Formats: sequence, C-alpha cells, structure tokens
Amino acid sequence: METDQFEDLNQQFGNNWTSERAIDALEKDTIFLGMLALKDPLRPKVAQVVEFAQKGRMHVRMVTGEHPETAKSIAIDAGILDKKFRELSDEDNSVCMTAEEFSQKVGGVKRM
Repeated sequence: METDQFEDLNQQFGNNWTSERAIDALEKDTIFLGMLALKDPLRPKVAQVVEFAQKGRMHVRMVTGEHPETAKSIAIDAGILDKKFRELSDEDNSVCMTAEEFSQKVGGVKRM
C-alpha cells in the first residue's frame, strides 16, 4: 500500500482501525513479509547484585523508559520482581506503571 493510499484510508476511518471494515480495508492486498524480535540480555551479575542487595534488606526498584510489559519482564529476569507478577494484568497490580501513572501517584514533579 502506498503512503497516500494509507493516508486516504486513515482519513476515511478517522484514525479508528477497530472496525472489521477498517481492518479489512487495511489488510486488502497486504503481504506479510516477516517478523523480527530482539532481546537485549541483562548484564552478567545483575541478578546476583540484586539478590545481594535484597539480602541486605534493601528495596530494589527499577526506573526505565521501557513499555510496562518489557519492564516487568526485565525486572523478573533481574530478580526485582517474583515470577508470579508475569501472570498478573496491569489492573491487578501497580508494580509496573507508565511515567504518567507514576507522576499521578506521587503528585507530579515539583520544581524548586
């Protein structure tokens, strides 16, 4: 699909691609070429350092710009979160949150 064809469809459906008709229009004459997934592994000893800190009664927290599901997976791999959190939805807990959600929870950023 050419860019101008996509823009015409986008305008026609008002940037709302949830209806069957819109999805059918978008998928018409579309060929799936493939998919690629990458994983950037944790640095060696990260999980070991987290475990050491936790044994010293430190509460380890992670702040990242990653998508909440990616952040949750990294935190589990690092030992910051227990594997049980993988099964919970975002509605079930507030362990992983976006920057906007965090800002609302802490009352925003105050400049001094």
